[in-house]
Amino acid sequence: AHAWGDARAEAVSALGLAWPGALPGDVVVAEGRVPGALAPAPRGANGFGWDVVFVPAGETRTFAEMSAEEKNSRSHRAR
Repeated sequence: AHAWGDARAEAVSALGLAWPGALPGDVVVAEGRVPGALAPAPRGANGFGWDVVFVPAGETRTFAEMSAEEKNSRSHRAR
């Protein structure tokens, strides 16, 4: 259980691309999202950063407990 009660989380990655002389319609914006929850304690040794505490929806393992292939198939960067 979490001290703060609600463990829901969402991994979000966003990218905006503009270049000199680009018109407003030329700007590219992309966003990827993965719903999930925060683990009550860090688990796993793979990945980096917050991978040890993020459990994607439908999983019981953190990103850090998955192989690179498993994580990449669920990651917001793969979408």
